[in-house]
Amino acid sequence: MQLHGGAFGSTRLGSSLEESPHPTFVICGSGSLALRLAKDLMRLGEPVAVILGNSENPFAQRIARTGARIVYGSKRDSEVLREAGVSHAQSLALVDSDDVGNVHTALAAQELNPQLRLVMRMHRRRLAARIESLFDECTLLSPADIAAPAFVDAVLGDGSHLVRVAGKVLRAGPPESVTSVLVRLAETNAYGNIDLLPPRRRPDQPTNRTVDFVLGEPAVGVAELAKIPPLETLITAPRPKSWVAAYRPPRWRTLLSYLSALTSARLRILALVLMLLIGVTVLGFQLFWQVGWMNALLNAVAVVTATGYDGLIGADVPGGMKVFGTGAMLLGLFLMAILIASVVDDFISERRGQRFSVPMGKPTGHVVTCGLGRVGIRVAEHLLGTGLRVVAIEQGMDNPRLAAARKIGLPVINGDCRTEEVLREARVEQARCVLAVTSDDITNLETGLAVRAMLPSMPVVLRLFEGDLARRVDQRLEYTISRSVSFATAPVFAAAMLDRAVLAVIPHGPRVLLVAELPINPGSDLYRQPIAALDRDGEVRVLAHQRGTTVDWTPNGQTVLGADDRLFVVATRDGLSTALRGTTDMTTL
Repeated sequence: MQLHGGAFGSTRLGSSLEESPHPTFVICGSGSLALRLAKDLMRLGEPVAVILGNSENPFAQRIARTGARIVYGSKRDSEVLREAGVSHAQSLALVDSDDVGNVHTALAAQELNPQLRLVMRMHRRRLAARIESLFDECTLLSPADIAAPAFVDAVLGDGSHLVRVAGKVLRAGPPESVTSVLVRLAETNAYGNIDLLPPRRRPDQPTNRTVDFVLGEPAVGVAELAKIPPLETLITAPRPKSWVAAYRPPRWRTLLSYLSALTSARLRILALVLMLLIGVTVLGFQLFWQVGWMNALLNAVAVVTATGYDGLIGADVPGGMKVFGTGAMLLGLFLMAILIASVVDDFISERRGQRFSVPMGKPTGHVVTCGLGRVGIRVAEHLLGTGLRVVAIEQGMDNPRLAAARKIGLPVINGDCRTEEVLREARVEQARCVLAVTSDDITNLETGLAVRAMLPSMPVVLRLFEGDLARRVDQRLEYTISRSVSFATAPVFAAAMLDRAVLAVIPHGPRVLLVAELPINPGSDLYRQPIAALDRDGEVRVLAHQRGTTVDWTPNGQTVLGADDRLFVVATRDGLSTALRGTTDMTTL
C-alpha cells in the first residue's frame, strides 16, 4: 500500500489519515471514467482521494495532476479503504468494470462507514435489480446505458430526445419538433460557431443567430409519450423518425432475408438449377406429350425428383419423349443428392450452428458497428429499436455478448474490423454509417481510417477518450464524429455522489447537455438567494422551479429560494459543477 502526494501533500506509508485532511469523495477506479470523475469533483473544491491498484497504472500521473490524492493498493482491502479515508468520506464511487469486485468493495466500505453514500458502476442488469437491497444508500449506474444515446444521436442526425422533467414530458430537438420553446439549447452565431445555452432575448429582439436546438413541449401524440422509459433509466432513447422508418424493409423482403441467412450461396444456386430443370421438363411435357399445364407440372416434379415415373413409362409417347424423361430423371436425381448434402452441411454441421448470426441477405442502408463490448451492444439495441438494420463486427467468437446479439437478432461477422476484407463482408459500401466503438482508441482510429480509405464520404462515428485526439480527428477527417463514454458519464456519477439526480444526458455535436434536479440545501450558497443567481449564459439555464407540489415552468428570476425548493436545470458539464456546488451545503460534507 502506497500513497501518492497530490493536493493534500505527501503522506507517509502506514501513517494515520488524521494527519491529512479527510477526503469528501473517494473514487475506486483506474480508467478514463475515474480520471474524468476526479476532474469534475475537484472543481467542487473538496478533497478527493483515488484508489489505484498499483503505480504502473497508465492513468496514475494524469489523476495526480488533477490534485486528487492517490492511494495504491487493493480496493477490497479494509486497510487501503481506511487509508483512503472511506471511514470519514461522504461518498464513494466504484467505477471499475468489475461488477463482483465493486460489490465486494462496497460491502467492505459500508462496514467502515455505514452512512457512506455509494455510487456503483454496474453492467449486469439482472444483478443491478437485486443488489440495492444489500446497501442502505446506493445508486447503480451503467456507463454503457448513459452513453449509448450519444452514439445513436450521431447516426440518426437531428438528436431529438424525449425526457421526463417534474412529471412533464419534454422534447429536445429542432425548433419544428416542439410546439412551445422553454429553453434555447443551442444557436449558431454569425461566425458559424455553435453556442450552447445562449443568452436570453426577447422574441421581438433582432438577431443574426440561428436557433438549432431547443427544449420544449413535444409536438407528438399521447401514444408516443407513453413509450418513454421510466425516469430511473436516466437516459431516454431517441424515438423513431419518419425518415428512419423508410429504411425498414417490407415484410416480404425481411422473409427473403431470413431465408437467405439460413442458406448458403451454393444451396441457393442448386435450388435455382432444380427449378429451371423442372420448368424445362414442364415445357417439354406440355409441348410433346400434349397434356395440360397442371398435369405437366405434376409429372415433371415426379420425374425430376424421382418420386414417381410409372405414368411416363406406360404412356403411349414417342421414344424421344421417354429418352427426354429419362435424362430429366437422372439429372434430377443428381441434383437432389447434391441438394440434400448441401442442406445437411448448412443446417446440421457444427460450423454452421456457430455462425447462425451471419448477415441476412444483402443489407443496404444499414449501420455497421465495430466492437461488441458493453457500449457496442447497447448502441446496437438502440439502433435496432429505431427500425434500422445493424451488422456487427467482432474479432473472436468467444465474446459472452454474442448470445445477447443472437437474442436481439443482431448479425455478427467474425473478423478484424480494421481490414478491408471484413468491412466488405459487412457490405460497408452499402451502409449509411460506420461506428467504431471498441474499448481501444487506436483500433477505433484505424477502423475509421480504413473506412475512409475505402469510402471517403462514408460517415464514421469513433469512440475516442482523448479529447485532444478527438478534436484533431474531427477537424482533419471529414464526415467523422467522435464520442467519449467517460465524457458523458462522469457528470452523472458526480451528481449521484452529491445525492443529486441527472434526469437526462442530451448530446449535441461533440458536447453534451445535462438535465438535473437540484434540491436547495439550507446552508448552501443559493439558499435565500434569487433564482437568477444560478442562471448563467453558456453554462446553466433554470428550466423550472418547484415549491411544495407546485412547479413553475416560467420562473421569475427574482424569486428567493427556500429550503424546500427544487430547481430543474439544463447545464453543460462545467455548468453542472457550478450548480452542484451552489445547491449543496459543502460545510457538512
